[in-house]
Amino acid sequence: MALKTVDVPKGFESIFAQAEEVVSSYFAGLSRDPSQAAIEIGGERYILVRAASLSIEFFALVRRLFGAGRETDADEYARNILFDLAHAIGKSDAENFHAKMDLKDPVARLSAGPIHFAHSGWASVKIFPESRPSPDNDYFLTYDHPHSFEADAWLRSGQTSAAPVCIMNAGYSSGWCEASFGIPLVAVETLCRVKGDPCCRFIMAPPETIAEHVERHFRGHAEHASQKALGNVPELFARKRLEGELRKSEERFRKMTATAQDAIIMMAPAGNISFWNAAAERTFGYAREEALGKNVHQLIVPAGYLPQVHKAFREFRQTGQGAAVGQTIEIEAIRKNGEVFPVELSLSALELEGEWHAIGIIRDITERKAAEEALRRKDEQLRHSQKMEAVGVLAGGTAHAFNNLLQVIKGYTEFVMDDFAPESRHHQDLKRVLEAADRAAALTGQLASFSRRKVLQRKNVDPNEVMASLLDTLGSIVGEDIHVELQAVENVGVAYADVEEIQQVLLNLCLNAREAMPSGGKLVLGTGSAILDKAFCDRHPESRQGRHVALSVTDTGCGIPPEAMEHIFEPFFTTKGVEEGAGLGLATVYGIVQQHGGAIHVDSEPGKGTCVTIYLPTVDAAEETDSGSRGETASGGTETILLAEDEPMVRDMAKRIFESAGYRVLAASDGEEALRMFQENRGDISLVVLDVMMPKLNGHEVYAQIKAADPDAKVVFCTAHDPETADSRSILENNLHLIPKPFDTKMLLRTVRDVLDEVEQFHAVEPVAQ
Repeated sequence: MALKTVDVPKGFESIFAQAEEVVSSYFAGLSRDPSQAAIEIGGERYILVRAASLSIEFFALVRRLFGAGRETDADEYARNILFDLAHAIGKSDAENFHAKMDLKDPVARLSAGPIHFAHSGWASVKIFPESRPSPDNDYFLTYDHPHSFEADAWLRSGQTSAAPVCIMNAGYSSGWCEASFGIPLVAVETLCRVKGDPCCRFIMAPPETIAEHVERHFRGHAEHASQKALGNVPELFARKRLEGELRKSEERFRKMTATAQDAIIMMAPAGNISFWNAAAERTFGYAREEALGKNVHQLIVPAGYLPQVHKAFREFRQTGQGAAVGQTIEIEAIRKNGEVFPVELSLSALELEGEWHAIGIIRDITERKAAEEALRRKDEQLRHSQKMEAVGVLAGGTAHAFNNLLQVIKGYTEFVMDDFAPESRHHQDLKRVLEAADRAAALTGQLASFSRRKVLQRKNVDPNEVMASLLDTLGSIVGEDIHVELQAVENVGVAYADVEEIQQVLLNLCLNAREAMPSGGKLVLGTGSAILDKAFCDRHPESRQGRHVALSVTDTGCGIPPEAMEHIFEPFFTTKGVEEGAGLGLATVYGIVQQHGGAIHVDSEPGKGTCVTIYLPTVDAAEETDSGSRGETASGGTETILLAEDEPMVRDMAKRIFESAGYRVLAASDGEEALRMFQENRGDISLVVLDVMMPKLNGHEVYAQIKAADPDAKVVFCTAHDPETADSRSILENNLHLIPKPFDTKMLLRTVRDVLDEVEQFHAVEPVAQ
């Protein structure tokens, strides 16, 4: 197959034949119209330029401009200009022909170049078989220009050169091939007719490998060894080598950032986007092709931020400095869909060729902000809970005092009412007083509800279900840097508990654990079963022996100092700063666990972590709590009652009620006096009525000593506290009798009579509804 305009190895002839046919037909359409100063080929306008003006004459002109003695500098300057100009023309012509011919294959794209070269008067081309044109770092092309416009111009002038002169030919051909293969390429003229060589020969390769190919050429052609120094890679190719290195560096950077979870954006000095990784596509919704070249401020900065951003960016362009440079800040950005969202921006400066470029690493913190907001709300709830606990302490004491006063008011009002006939005006007036006292008692009950010691909504509870429910929401509360794990044991038993209160206990413990792990860590929730023995109960006097379910919260935090361990459950005690906590969290935990009749144990080692375990008594899953039934009688008797009450008015009133019903009453003002009177009159006393809270010895202590002396002694407790407080609950759980204040005369007498008559079907008496 004979080619007219190019000489190529046989394996390439068919491809170049097709190109020759297309390019030749294109140039066949050449037309001239001097009246329009137009030369057109295939609808494209061309110009004619004298060959000498872009070769030997150009070098002479530049030398004159540089002056005598600077010929070397002048020649280097001329080579740079000519090479860059020809390289750009070659790339542009190649891209134009690729589009016209709809060429995709790199070799097919290359094929049009030498033919276009010949038709446009640059040079003819002969490609050697050892060439390896491939779109990678192995690219290698060696070829001759038998007819080069630059060499011919020099030779026609009768001048020679010690250095190769076909600069534009090298630039044009490497530009065409660079556009064809998509990789940086340079060409070196190793032999030149102007130097006296038999031909103009070139080597083309990527910038990083061209020197190696030139060295190999001279090693294989000993006859050209004397020209080696003159054939080395010219300085003008150093820039291409740097471009190649930059391209490879950018490719490595692109690969490294492709899997990054954060958006990485690079901005040119004008603010246009020059780099946009895959995470940026996901974060903002713009494909890389959509974002590149766009102004970053117009693309992703909300309008409200633009004035301050523009001001900061002007300073950055001039100095590479700014308030945000080298810092991590939180701002807002905008997605393609218009959604404004919070981001964390880390901004750094990069100086390239004397200009400042910005690199931004942007993290979408929408989920983190949502978690922080949820945590803030939880903290607010906790602070509110702690504040209410403190108020509850005051409210509980106030309610207790009010109930004692109301007891006196109700009792003496009932005494006076008995002196008047039911239809009398005085009786009706006193009835109104009694009704007001009942309403006051109801208000006192509401006041008591401020206290943590409130009526519990108990039911049979599976601890594993409680833990699993907490686990569902815990991740957003403790934060992303804390790993939460559940270690649950099956069939641990059933607790009779208030689910919300137990969840509050666990939440408080988890929040404490979070505070102990500011840099992250591990939080383990656990369930199990345990049998509390005497040794444990001796160390934890509030606990009771027997089977319990265990719920634990373990962290890998800073631990608790040994000197603080004995105080951690005290109200208002805290190891935090003044502004960091009220010191009521663990006090609340302790109170709730105590109210459930449970126990709490803490293991902690400074620097390693803390494990808090709460124990709740197990119950039979089938058990139901029975409040019992009331007796229906309210008669008196003649037995002797020991009454222990520290409030004088309540004591006098109760004594009068019992005596008016026929009983003999021994009245004591504190626990010690009650115990002494019992010992002195044991044989006469049929029933002991004890106030739960008394000075010297409380009701529980008096009861214990009375039972130790007389196991058959009958005892009724009275309390002005809520019947569901820990003290009162322990009375009920021990199958004892409890009367809440304020009580009315009939309820008190009925309860006492039933106990004396050994009616055991009830244990707690509810206040009579009015």
